[in-house]
Amino acid sequence: MSNMEQIEVIVAEAMKCGMSYGEFVAKNPNYVARLSPIAAIKKKRGQKQREIK
Repeated sequence: MSNMEQIEVIVAEAMKCGMSYGEFVAKNPNYVARLSPIAAIKKKRGQKQREIK
């Protein structure tokens, strides 16, 4: 799934919920991470770095 397709899917879900793209992403980070494995990997890396500190 390309980035543009991911954004279209997220926007469609956000519209169903009556939210903007930004609100939906902020309230549903796990949904977005499932669509975007790259974002999920970055998020996990960030968590590991925080745990080390």
